[in-house]
Amino acid sequence: MIPNCGHLLVSPLATGVEYTFRTRIIGRSSVSTTTPAVVLPPLNITLWGYAQCPTWPAGPISTCPGAFGWTSLATIPYVPDPQWDQVSATFIAPFPVQAIVIGAPCDQTTGLFRRHGGNTLRDLR
Repeated sequence: MIPNCGHLLVSPLATGVEYTFRTRIIGRSSVSTTTPAVVLPPLNITLWGYAQCPTWPAGPISTCPGAFGWTSLATIPYVPDPQWDQVSATFIAPFPVQAIVIGAPCDQTTGLFRRHGGNTLRDLR
């Protein structure tokens, strides 16, 4: 499963304005020097938006954020890679977006990811 990682924005995104979201992601790692990394299939990552300051977490990590009132802003196709990659998505804010969450699309069928701390959201312009 892809955990939902969220952030409350300092000021809302303006309705009708184009923004580009960029982040770095790594899709696999090795357990140890003697255990090979697991190869993961391609998947989609979704950027979700919310019009208010939400109650955190945005819902159970195994649940679609859309079931809790979040709106899909963009979907980023991603092929997991053992190296850090930059991914990005350009979107137009459909309302004053106050909070964002990165997670799986509602139709994600694979249960691939586990919760991992240290997530950082930045470079939203």
